[in-house]
Amino acid sequence: MSEFVTRMLLPLGLFALMYSLGLSLNLMDFQRLLRFPRALFAGLVGQLVGLPAIAFLIALTVPLPPELAISLIVIAACPAGVTGNVLAFIGRADVALSIAITTVSSFIGIITTPLFIMLALRTFHPEVELPMLDFRGATSKLFLFTAPPIIAGLATRLYLPGLAIRLLLWLRPAAFGILLTTITFSVLTNWTMVSSNIVGMGPVALLMNAAAMALGLWLSQQFVLSPRQRTTLVIELGVQNATMATFVAVALLQRSDMAAAPTIYGIIMVVNALLVMPVARRLPLP
Repeated sequence: MSEFVTRMLLPLGLFALMYSLGLSLNLMDFQRLLRFPRALFAGLVGQLVGLPAIAFLIALTVPLPPELAISLIVIAACPAGVTGNVLAFIGRADVALSIAITTVSSFIGIITTPLFIMLALRTFHPEVELPMLDFRGATSKLFLFTAPPIIAGLATRLYLPGLAIRLLLWLRPAAFGILLTTITFSVLTNWTMVSSNIVGMGPVALLMNAAAMALGLWLSQQFVLSPRQRTTLVIELGVQNATMATFVAVALLQRSDMAAAPTIYGIIMVVNALLVMPVARRLPLP
């Protein structure tokens, strides 16, 4: 059953999610981003500079074991992921901005992510031999799996707009159901690890997530963004690529003890995002 969910159900669910994102887009969304790029710039500054800075600050000021300190920085250093795009879609935020932040940060992250992780290892675990990190391969696989359904959805919206609108009426709530199913399966699969580490790691993960969302709100005020763009920034900075962070910890760093933090953070970030999205959307403009 577990293998069926992992190999069949979740990939099909992800394809449906990415297709629904494409349905909600149009070419004008991306043209607007190119004409007024300050929202994208704000998101990239927060994603690539602000989040690692927050993680390092927490790791240096809060007494943490080395593996947890490094785990926090791994989470912050990984580029934005699909979950943020899905939440932007569910919350009726700026999906084009969300996808743009994810895309650009993923390309830049090929360089920045290994640098931040190396710095974390040298700072908190200097005796560990530094591994070679293949983020180019991981990023390429991510794009191959997510880009085609988004393009298919965008093509449907462009050439069959009536069908796209009808599909969106049931795909938006379906996206929420798929997201909850994915989270539930992840928790059940890793229940022993989550339950044994939630007390020690939960408060720290909550602190970092709250600080990340606050950074998104602050940047949106500084750059005078619209309510939809503000909601997107709060989501993009608060919702990290926990799956990639787990992959880095287990497959690249070969440290299974560092996998607990991304899993716990992944649960906290989605719950917080669902709570904060309606509030961020209703805040008055600066």
